[in-house]
Amino acid sequence: MTIAASLARAEMIGVDALRALTPGAGEVAAVFRRSVYIRCGAAWACLGNSEIGAGPLNILVDLRCNWSTLVSPGEPVRVTGDRLHVGRVPVAIARTAIWTAPSVPGWTERSLSDGLTRLDDMLRRYPPPDEGLGCFAVPEADPFSIEARAAAPTIAALIRWLGGDVPVPDAAALLGMGPGLTPSGDDYLAGMLAALHATGRGNLHRLLWSVIGPQRHSLTTAISAAHLGCAAEGRLAARQHLMLNAILTADEAALREGVMALAAESHTSAWDGLAGMVAVLRSAIVPGSETAERNSCKEAAELHTTQ
Repeated sequence: MTIAASLARAEMIGVDALRALTPGAGEVAAVFRRSVYIRCGAAWACLGNSEIGAGPLNILVDLRCNWSTLVSPGEPVRVTGDRLHVGRVPVAIARTAIWTAPSVPGWTERSLSDGLTRLDDMLRRYPPPDEGLGCFAVPEADPFSIEARAAAPTIAALIRWLGGDVPVPDAAALLGMGPGLTPSGDDYLAGMLAALHATGRGNLHRLLWSVIGPQRHSLTTAISAAHLGCAAEGRLAARQHLMLNAILTADEAALREGVMALAAESHTSAWDGLAGMVAVLRSAIVPGSETAERNSCKEAAELHTTQ
């Protein structure tokens, strides 16, 4: 029996991927070695094995293969009963665990300040890659990549907006900035949205989304626009939530695990998202408070403002 004819089984389904699993028809939108994106109406999902990790759009299946040898873009996708048919590959979807973002743990300004300080220490040992926008996660770093230099003015404006009563800047300038399926600028904005959601800053969250939400479909890739929609509701990849919650609570073991995982990755998306998170988290420290004096939040904002 060939792989394509055998029955794969979904082991975990992201909460947003469920929208693509209603009975009906769709199509294969993009195929990669480790994963395949499907689109059913306006809903998206990404199939892959455990290597891709849990996330809002991900369907993890017990099938280790090169997806590009099994399906092709444009092939039909069907949901019938308890089966998802992706081209010639049937996937059992009944009684599968549903993934959603973990709850935000209890945190204080002190724990957040300590978490940012510990993150800074770790990033000195394991710095972000040269590409993308990860450099903005490090207060003293210079924007040396092409994407970082292009994004610096918009990021500086966003940091000023986070820190004071100024109009929301044109954050949509970051949409589609950089190469890849989810460009670096999109990942930075996704990190900001999730961190604003996690820290309960609903007004800023709504303002930022009012700028980028309506324009995402025309300024970036359809797949990245789908991921941004998840981020707007507070959902990122599971590994990114590990980092976010570890910073909020100063969980040193989880921070080390998260940074080491980032250092092992070959792409910049999670680094870009971390930089967006850090911008928001630094601004959550009240200026002049005891905890603000114990970290480099103010210095980080001033550095980015002058770039």
